[in-house]
Amino acid sequence: MLNSNWYQRNALPMHAAHEISHILNGDEGVLYYRNYYSKAGAEGAANRSAIKILVPLYFADVEPEDASSVQFVDALCIPGNLQDWIEEEIRRFYA
Repeated sequence: MLNSNWYQRNALPMHAAHEISHILNGDEGVLYYRNYYSKAGAEGAANRSAIKILVPLYFADVEPEDASSVQFVDALCIPGNLQDWIEEEIRRFYA
């Protein structure tokens, strides 16, 4: 479930991809597993999967030389501690 009135509307794609990732990863439960910003456990796995969903969508029409992980993080209000995973996924996308 997503709050469409979330104060950071640009964060909704990450939230949606994160929640979809919980389903795709086979996670069970109703409430938070840990902290949404976590890189550990089920939340970390959902964050990593969300990045794998969002990178191809965001960078589909972006030339490799124009690709910026910083712009991606800023545009989608993604927690900065996920930057290393984002950069790895961007490299994989353009490989």
